[in-house]
Amino acid sequence: MRVPFPPELCRPVEASPGGEAWLHEVKWDGYRIVTTVERGKARLWSRNAIEWTAKVPELVRAIESLGFKNAQLDGEMVVLHGERESFNALQSRLASETREPAVYMLFDLLHADGRTLWEVPLIERKRLLAERLAERPHPLLRYSEHQVGGGPTVFAQAIEHGLEGVVSKRIDSAYTGTRSGAWVKAKARPSDEFAVVGYTEPKGKRAGIGALLLAAPDGDGGLRYVGRVGTGFSDTELRRLRRELARSTVDEPPADTARMSAPDRRLAIWVRPRLVAEVHYQGYGGQGLLRQVAFKTFRADKTVEDLMKTSKAASGRKRSTGGAGRTPRAAATRAKAGPANASEAGPVTITHPERVVFPEAGITKGEVAEYYRQVAPWLLPELAGRPVSVVRCPDGIAKACFFQKHAGRGWGEHIHAITVQEKDGTDEYLCIDDVEGLLELVQMNVLEFHPWGSPAGDPDHASRVVFDMDPGKGVTWKRVVAAAREVRKQLETLGLASFVRTSGGKGLHVVVPLDPPAPWDAVRQFAQGVAQALSAMHPDDFVATAGAKNRNGKIFVDWLRNGAARPAWPPTRCARDRASASRCRWAGTNSAASRAVTRSRSPMR
Repeated sequence: MRVPFPPELCRPVEASPGGEAWLHEVKWDGYRIVTTVERGKARLWSRNAIEWTAKVPELVRAIESLGFKNAQLDGEMVVLHGERESFNALQSRLASETREPAVYMLFDLLHADGRTLWEVPLIERKRLLAERLAERPHPLLRYSEHQVGGGPTVFAQAIEHGLEGVVSKRIDSAYTGTRSGAWVKAKARPSDEFAVVGYTEPKGKRAGIGALLLAAPDGDGGLRYVGRVGTGFSDTELRRLRRELARSTVDEPPADTARMSAPDRRLAIWVRPRLVAEVHYQGYGGQGLLRQVAFKTFRADKTVEDLMKTSKAASGRKRSTGGAGRTPRAAATRAKAGPANASEAGPVTITHPERVVFPEAGITKGEVAEYYRQVAPWLLPELAGRPVSVVRCPDGIAKACFFQKHAGRGWGEHIHAITVQEKDGTDEYLCIDDVEGLLELVQMNVLEFHPWGSPAGDPDHASRVVFDMDPGKGVTWKRVVAAAREVRKQLETLGLASFVRTSGGKGLHVVVPLDPPAPWDAVRQFAQGVAQALSAMHPDDFVATAGAKNRNGKIFVDWLRNGAARPAWPPTRCARDRASASRCRWAGTNSAASRAVTRSRSPMR
């Protein structure tokens, strides 16, 4: 199962569609949450793949009470006051300001104990979900009821009762994890999300700030100023905003200000666009600026990049903005393709290059992109044509990061999927072949790359053997280097050429390229035999058994990375300390290596 999986997204419409082909649900005013259950343990994720499991332990326990061993569920997290949800109460709960329990309004079931339901019609998925909730009721789990047909009437009733709006879904639709148009949303009270690009000073007795300055994607990779919002804030929030925004001020506006009056431009204090604010408004005025704006909330589950992607996906949809302004690309830079495997596709856009992703070293996203562009000639031979898992850090290395092996939709034309046979069937892994694909992954906030030890076309055979020198407590760097040299010396006695590379942490890898590749079982047995022989020959220096207690004062020769679907740690982490490209260098293959592997399981005994 994919952890996390991409949520199905809605297209905005003016009113709910009619006809019996659609079902209609309340648009809940909360946070979208997708859930995975593996071996009975539940994990919760926001719509942009940030894990929220620890934030709402009461929902984790509630979901686990449903009795699934493995499952995927989709829904909205809310806090209810009576039968009505309160977004402000939800934010207070997540900030630990109250103890009000969160409630999970469930509306889809995508996997249930070995049965994949992504292609099953929605109406059947909802029936299965309703049955499970009825069998194992829990006060914090609610089924999101629906009505088939009558969309315009349902929408009118939502407006009459002051609800957020209506989500309409085709009853026969599959779950695609995209904005396919099978789900649409109509809001009873217009609201939208915008990037915060600045603020104004307060006047009179007002504290903190006067108003937030808002911007929307211009459809061309930049932002355009669309107005301000000064109502809907508490005094406490105004003061907090001042402290937070004052830390990210910039000299130049990060958005096109052509629609902003000259006096307002002189009073503006600009900030890096990091916050996403949702506001209510009554359309756009003649100058293309928001009318009657009132603050609703900050969207902690969304980033400015999410706004950019949504805008790009909906670029064909008309919006009443009084004409489109063109923005200079103040928030984007071009990272040009390097000399290795360059293509005709042109440069890759890196948005928000100024964002700091390694706080301790002050390294920005743009610098990471430039680093990978420069080391591409050495790095691509390690990555190209192989299944790759990646580590994504949307807010930098100091905040939540997550492992991902599937390519997201809209990531870039040079990122593609390859099918890999696994124990329980097949799975799709992401793969790249050129420097453009490498940079498109960096654009998606990828900081680490973990390639398989086998090529995409032959996943049953390893093209290298990896020995990870993993030092225990008290082992000096000098001893790690000596250990790597000893491993290389022993491999040389077998006629095997090997190479050393940094692993990004405190250890080293000794790598034996294989040409032709060898079966994974033989490679794994060979690697284990080498590790055990080293441990027998040098018991004071090496250990072949995993576990921190076993390697205290010793070096664990980690042979466990040699297995199908076990990516090795490549040398890409050296971006963390601005290491030179030479530290990532890789060279050579072994023409006789695979024969040596299959010839002996324990060559040093």
